[in-house]
Amino acid sequence: MLIGAKLPGATLTGAKLGRAVLKTAVLTQADLSGADLAQAILIEANATDTIFAKAVLFQCIATGLIATGANFQGADLTNADFSHAKLDRANLSGVTLNRTNFHAISEQDARIPSRQGVLPPDPDRTASENWFEQRPA
Repeated sequence: MLIGAKLPGATLTGAKLGRAVLKTAVLTQADLSGADLAQAILIEANATDTIFAKAVLFQCIATGLIATGANFQGADLTNADFSHAKLDRANLSGVTLNRTNFHAISEQDARIPSRQGVLPPDPDRTASENWFEQRPA
């Protein structure tokens, strides 16, 4: 387990991190090109300006991932959950999207040329989350 690991600027090219638990890890400016992150857990990890080019993120749980300015070019995001991820200025050119969940992502100035394969928005989930945020404490 790598929960909360501090790996800023790490060179992890081609790393075998399938099923790794990287919850709240700091991966800023790391190079994960071609890495295997299949079924990895990246919940609320900070991957600002990280390179995920050609990485495999099959069935990855990346809810709340901070990936501002990250490069996912050519990565496989099949069945990955990026709900509430911050993908502002990220490059998702040429990614494989198949049942990929982009629920409530932040994507200002992101490069996402195609959304084919992304799950459709879930209005019931959005309504539920909005209700929960507005309920009295």
